[in-house]
Amino acid sequence: MSWSFQPFARRAQALNHELMRPMFEAFRVNKGRATGVVQWMLNAAWPNFVSRQILEGRGAITRLELPEMTLAYTDDGHWRLDPEQQDVSADALQILIENWQNATALLTRRDDDSATGETVTVYTRDSTRPIVLRIITRTPDLILARADWGIQYLLPGSEADDLFTLPQPAPEPAAEPTGGAD
Repeated sequence: MSWSFQPFARRAQALNHELMRPMFEAFRVNKGRATGVVQWMLNAAWPNFVSRQILEGRGAITRLELPEMTLAYTDDGHWRLDPEQQDVSADALQILIENWQNATALLTRRDDDSATGETVTVYTRDSTRPIVLRIITRTPDLILARADWGIQYLLPGSEADDLFTLPQPAPEPAAEPTGGAD
């Protein structure tokens, strides 16, 4: 089944009209007895109805193309990093993938498609087309734009490191001194 956002948006607007019309008709009929219309409760912009989870319902990531690196899931069940880096653990690659798999915006808003920037391309198991995200800014907030849906995801700037750099291994704990009593 093919799904497109534009027909969905048109249907949502038509449905919104049909939901609002009786409210205004009732207000007109009861003018003088009714005190007002609670319109503000229904005035949310359409991006508010888009999931804030960037990859919701898309299945497991199979390939992640970031500006500085690419991770690809191999047939033998491991992540391959390109360009290769020394001393990068399989756990670090898995953490980076999980960070993307669970990335959730604080806010979604309409994308005006005016900015250009580096891109992130995400391939998932359950989709034939990749998700292409444009990086608008990384600081002070991370803003990713999805042109095919016309939306932007706003994430805290602190998440940029979690999504664009490999986690560093925790430092080894310092050995406790084993001195004898004097």
